[in-house]
Amino acid sequence: MTKPTLYLFIRNDVDSMTPGKAIAQGSHATDDFEINVRMAADASVEWFNTLREWRDGGPAGRALVFGASGSQFEHLKILCELYESHAPNQKNILWGSYTDPTYPLKDGALTHTIPFNSAM
Repeated sequence: MTKPTLYLFIRNDVDSMTPGKAIAQGSHATDDFEINVRMAADASVEWFNTLREWRDGGPAGRALVFGASGSQFEHLKILCELYESHAPNQKNILWGSYTDPTYPLKDGALTHTIPFNSAM
């Protein structure tokens, strides 16, 4: 059996995405992933067990973090949507993206809070 891996893609094309914010966005994305697995109507007991092993730090899995520009981020999202639509019976991938509803985007001296798709 292949070890489960959580791949986190964090936007790296925005100046206001400091290392601290990147960590927070990755944490939010991980929390959302766990919630999505728990709420998925078609999630199997195997997914729940794998998630528990991964979360508890057992030998079952790992996490890898990557930086991605806005266009790379959109391409990854399209690939996941294509996979999901062409292989609906495959249960070996779950995915989602995280939108921070009040992301602080700096614009010179001004800071705007906007919804921002920051992690996947």
